[in-house]
Amino acid sequence: MANGTPIRLIQRNGGIIELNVTTLSMDVDRKFNARPLVYSGSHRVATDSNLSRAVITLEGIITDDDAVFQTTETKATSSIDFSYFVTRKEGGVKLTNSDKEDMAKHYLGSFITESSNFGSALELRLSSSDDHRIRFVGTSSGTNGLASGVRWVQIHNQTDAKSASDIATLVKDTINNVSDFSSDFTATLGNSAFTGEANAVVNITRTASGNDSAYPKFKRTGIGKPKFQIVTKFNNHVAGGGQSGRSAGDKVQRLWGVLNNSQDGGRGGFDGKLRGGGDYIIGVQVPFDSILLAEASEKYSARNFFMTTGSHFLRDSERKNVTNALAAGIRFEDVRNSYTGIKGGVDKATFVRMGGEPIYQFTIIFLPADVIL
Repeated sequence: MANGTPIRLIQRNGGIIELNVTTLSMDVDRKFNARPLVYSGSHRVATDSNLSRAVITLEGIITDDDAVFQTTETKATSSIDFSYFVTRKEGGVKLTNSDKEDMAKHYLGSFITESSNFGSALELRLSSSDDHRIRFVGTSSGTNGLASGVRWVQIHNQTDAKSASDIATLVKDTINNVSDFSSDFTATLGNSAFTGEANAVVNITRTASGNDSAYPKFKRTGIGKPKFQIVTKFNNHVAGGGQSGRSAGDKVQRLWGVLNNSQDGGRGGFDGKLRGGGDYIIGVQVPFDSILLAEASEKYSARNFFMTTGSHFLRDSERKNVTNALAAGIRFEDVRNSYTGIKGGVDKATFVRMGGEPIYQFTIIFLPADVIL
């Protein structure tokens, strides 16, 4: 546990399983093959094909939660960071003015405005309702408005790109001040955990009970174009009027059930299109304490370990640098070369109940993998 942040198993459907890990082992076997030569005085020659195999072993205990009566309902919240995005090739990347100009332009090169190619604009959807859409345009005629029944905000004025905090503020004000949105959502500003930029994040709360884990989401304007980063979706609602928490047995049964029968379905190539998966475990977030990435006011900053496999990291060693590690607790992104955690699957798990007490020891073996077929 780093700075109070637990290790988390990530499921395909966005579910998170937090683990109280007491011992963490991360092993790398490179298959380095050194052999002595005959008649040479044991002179050794080695081959190294860079075919490394990694194993992460998690050992810990599972105990009962403290039984707390949850009297107040907690509505589902989501957050969107307007200062960075995650790509398949580079992981988390800070948005540049060129990126925002690219988002604000049509594929033919002209700026998308509220009156020109408006249907091609990058679109944020907060729900399945057409009333909950916001498009992002490159216009010189204002900072926000309504066109063809859809709200829009300015991200570029055709001379300069707006700052992340300016864009976040426009989105927040649209949600809070337009009745189609304000009757269903409220919004506040927050700071980016990735870039540290103030007021670059919009935190959105649903007024309705329940979750809507498919949203928010972006409609892309073109292949390869960047977009703003959805950090969390509406999947954390907590009902009131009941007892919260789980017993140790509840937690073990959840893991036992998932690991005994779940199937991911993999991907249809590298295009990112999923073939199902549900509760299948697709990754793990393992935090560590970083002094290098800590703010001036703190000793440590909790960051996630990440994998460095693939030719992308081999060609550019800077991408392996610890400075690329993202803040622990960030939403896991199932993309190639992601810095948000480690992709892979559980190979084996063992649960041992201790002396008749409601305490279980566990050992989970996780094997990192970039693609599940």
